[in-house]
Order: sequence, then structure tokens, then C-alpha cells
Amino acid sequence: MHAELVADGGAGLLSEVALLGLALLLITQAARPTGNAAIGAEVADLLLADAIALADLAHRHTLLVEGDHVVLLRWRERV
Repeated sequence: MHAELVADGGAGLLSEVALLGLALLLITQAARPTGNAAIGAEVADLLLADAIALADLAHRHTLLVEGDHVVLLRWRERV
């Protein structure tokens, strides 16, 4: 299995580019044919909202994309 680190939880151009890629990934998944136009519209709305929420979370988390899954890892400071 291959996991790709798409955002490091920091600020800067790399994080912004990674979040844009993640948003495009989610929107692309929403565009998959489902056989039901009404369900497809609901999925598209949900995934766009998810992309916005993930952009907010990325300032405090690491986002991993593995296949169709997004994994959030939370950073903790060692004391």
C-alpha cells in the first residue's frame, strides 16, 4: 500500500498546494457516476463541504491520502 503525505499541518505554499489537490480529489470522487442524479448532487455538496472542513483542519493535523481514504493525524508536543 502506498500512502502519500499531502499536507504537513504547517503554513506555506506546499500546504496550500496540497489542500488544493485534496479538494480536487474529493470533488473528482463526487463526479463519479452513481446511477442516481439526486444522490450524485448530494454527494457533490457533501464532498465540497468536506474539502472546506479539511482545509481548516490542516492547520492542526497531517492529512494522508491512501486510495479513496483521507486519514487525519494529530500532532502532540512531547514534554
